[in-house]
Amino acid sequence: EALIHLGFRVLRGRMSVRAMWRNNVESSQALFEAAQRQDIQRMVHVSSAAVYGNGENLPESAKLAPIPDFQYGNHKAILEQWLAQHHPRVVCLRPHAILGQHAQPLLRFLLRQPCYLRQPDPQPLLQCVDERDVVEAIRLCLNNDVQGAFNLAGPETFSFRTLVRSRHSGAVGIAPWLGRVVLQSAWRLGGVGGEPGWMEGLAQSLTLDCRRAHG
Repeated sequence: EALIHLGFRVLRGRMSVRAMWRNNVESSQALFEAAQRQDIQRMVHVSSAAVYGNGENLPESAKLAPIPDFQYGNHKAILEQWLAQHHPRVVCLRPHAILGQHAQPLLRFLLRQPCYLRQPDPQPLLQCVDERDVVEAIRLCLNNDVQGAFNLAGPETFSFRTLVRSRHSGAVGIAPWLGRVVLQSAWRLGGVGGEPGWMEGLAQSLTLDCRRAHG
């Protein structure tokens, strides 16, 4: 009766760009095409706030401009644009960073570290959303006649520095260039994490206007 699409590769690791494209974009397109052939009426795609790249208080009508070197965000944006053209009744949820018991392991790793990227003031602002609220949003989409995109985030905004300091009182700031070296080395030598472009998201504000979802 319904399709809830969550399967997506977030961090590329050692996977080739082509393989990640096949996994995220081509396989997703095939899935939605198959669902349409089966006449499934309710379809929800869990996308991401990463489709916006950066900006403050962005509504769903804002331009999709993901960070160029962040494959995950680019694939989400491309798939959304394809869905809008071929399957306009699909609901696209755009959650900010999802936190909770099943949060992405890299997010949990970053929050455990007693350090943060040193950025000039004013600090870039972020948001997050509880995984239980994302589940509730999916449930509401399945039980109501809605379509289009919905931003999902809690009302509070915060900087990554503030978040880390709230968990580690003695947290220290490290230079962004050093953070990029560490991330790039871990990625290239061990296949850990994602492309270095992923870190650019921590250097820019990304906050969402979620009034459409609240309505």
